[in-house]
Amino acid sequence: MAKKAQTKADQPPPVIPNRDLMQRMNFLYQASVSLARSGAHAETGRLARKYVKTIKGIASGAVVKIDPGVKRMLCKGCNAVLVPGSSASVRVKTSKPHGRVISYTCFSCRAVRIIPAAPTTQSHQTPREQGKDTTDITCTSEQRAGGNDVYVSTAIDDNVQSSATTKTDQHRRLKSKARPVPFFARVDAGHVVFRGAERMDG
Repeated sequence: MAKKAQTKADQPPPVIPNRDLMQRMNFLYQASVSLARSGAHAETGRLARKYVKTIKGIASGAVVKIDPGVKRMLCKGCNAVLVPGSSASVRVKTSKPHGRVISYTCFSCRAVRIIPAAPTTQSHQTPREQGKDTTDITCTSEQRAGGNDVYVSTAIDDNVQSSATTKTDQHRRLKSKARPVPFFARVDAGHVVFRGAERMDG
């Protein structure tokens, strides 16, 4: 006998690998952030670091990747959660290769974590489109002295052109190139959120 076609309501929920481990890691991270924000006693900070150490142990033992947004908020020195203003100080600094970097300084061990914060392009723009420079329009000295009627000309001397090209090249070297938004931070990347076996839309 042929099997009956299952309707959409009869189909089982999609199987998520290591779902129980991911839920446990999510709970431990939220608990560690809550304890780090409270900070009423020294034991709460110690317990928060213990939770973070457990998260790293689960991720390394079961080969489960930690979300990059969560991983960047964990101190490498003392396993503390880097909560701005509560357990870490945040500063935005300039950097030649990246343009801007975000520096997190842990209050417990004074370890510094630097995260590049280069300018990002919009979803409808490409890095090449955003990095386009407009061409400067120059006039000759004779046309400037001619009176009110000034005609635009692109004919300039070779020396002036070479110096302008050198300045433009130096400006482009110092200017950091825009990069696309990371995949985990894109809104239109098709991420799906589940609460247990229920799919959360929006």
